[in-house]
Amino acid sequence: MKVKAPKREQPELTAPTFRVALYTRQSVERSDTELTSCEAQRQAVEAYVRAQRGEGWIALPDRYDDVGFSGKDIERPAFQRLMREVEEGRVDVIAVYRFDRLSRSLLDFAALLQRFDRHGVRFISTTQSFDTSTSSGRLMVNLLATFAEFERAQIAERIRDKQEATRRSGHWGAGGSPPGYRAVKGKLLVDEAQAAIVRELFARYLELESLSEVAILLNRRGHRLRSGREWEKRDVARVLRCIAVTGRVTHGKEIFAGQHQAIVDQECFERAQKLLDSNRNRRGAEQRNKWGRLLRGLLHCARCARPMIHTYSQRGPVKRHYYRCASRHETRADACPLTSVSAPKIEAFVVDRLREIGLDSRILRAAKVAADAQAKERMPELEAERRRIGEETRQLRAEREKVLDAIVHAGPAARALGERVGEIDQRLGQHEARQQAIQGELIAIESERVSGEELVQALAEFDRVWSGLVVRERCRLLQLLLAKVSYHGESGEVALHLRSTGRFEGEERVAAPLAE
Repeated sequence: MKVKAPKREQPELTAPTFRVALYTRQSVERSDTELTSCEAQRQAVEAYVRAQRGEGWIALPDRYDDVGFSGKDIERPAFQRLMREVEEGRVDVIAVYRFDRLSRSLLDFAALLQRFDRHGVRFISTTQSFDTSTSSGRLMVNLLATFAEFERAQIAERIRDKQEATRRSGHWGAGGSPPGYRAVKGKLLVDEAQAAIVRELFARYLELESLSEVAILLNRRGHRLRSGREWEKRDVARVLRCIAVTGRVTHGKEIFAGQHQAIVDQECFERAQKLLDSNRNRRGAEQRNKWGRLLRGLLHCARCARPMIHTYSQRGPVKRHYYRCASRHETRADACPLTSVSAPKIEAFVVDRLREIGLDSRILRAAKVAADAQAKERMPELEAERRRIGEETRQLRAEREKVLDAIVHAGPAARALGERVGEIDQRLGQHEARQQAIQGELIAIESERVSGEELVQALAEFDRVWSGLVVRERCRLLQLLLAKVSYHGESGEVALHLRSTGRFEGEERVAAPLAE
């Protein structure tokens, strides 16, 4: 006797559920107008949501009502609470009575739609044909984005025009105040305490002709910037170049008479500009290294991570050359606790160390291995990225062909499809640029591998070559071999960082103290 197997029950298919947040807004505290009160808006939207119950729509019980708030911006308590719910993934659909209840600003409205799209949230205006899940709704979004971009450009243009008109009339306008002044309602008033520092700065620069010495002098006298930070060379140069201290204002390259009082006379300002230009023009690389210091630009303070600057002292005809931390050189003498280091001693140590490296075959082999490892480490990652971008490029090109075919029969939606073609073309351009960049990086890695081999060869021949070089050529050779030299003042250690191979791992401790 055959036993009939029990019939397997089929699982019921349930429609997906969409959590709908109802947002309402009215601009005044009390409103008896039928269609503007939050309660009337909510009733109309609730009726629309009930009609969509078959599609799985369920109105959330939380109320998002902003009473007495304008739509000119989005700083509204209920709306901000709604946006937090969106970002936390608790909302699927936002429904409003009219889309101007969301915002009256086109810029804000377009930006909000983009935020909704990023979080997968659908936006509905119940009394208007506006649903971002439909093709017509997406077309409207694209149109709004276009108008929003136009409005942004218009606003920027108006701001530039207003700034130009303000400066042409001699007023300062918005923005931070220049040194020696404070801005009050767009007007510059002299800050006597700061103005005295500015006048002293100009006088001392014309006397000392050195930005770093002026910075040290100001710090020694207890002067500080408005932020409380100590003065540095760049701060002194910025004040010296500020034309506002002469009672004038600028817009672009044009100069106009200002409405504020000058704190530095024109003749003093012009003398300072000529001195700045003269110092800048005559201080080329050779001029700045006129003493032929071998570690100029290479030696760094390990404690401050700042360069060490060459300086010297003179007693009678004898000059004693040193390197000292730029923190001490450009701000104040106690900015870095490390003492200066004898320039001839540390230079001789570095040269001797390079000579020892060149004579040690074990170290040379380690340097070559390090160079090869650096070259190979990045290559697999770049190759994988190149393959991924190539696959994405093929997919984008296929999508572009399909979209172009669809435009022919799209009718009113052709504009939205055209926007998509533009997006695809932009992505393709980005992929092409990145592919070229990856190719350049791969070539650079191969070049680094070769340069690593050249480095090893240069170190092997260092002792033979060094004696036949003049000072300028020796400086150049050290620049080619070394990426950086770090001086640890507390322990008296010197760390050599060989170019292309990372930090040299050999013995670095100095046999005799270098500090004086």
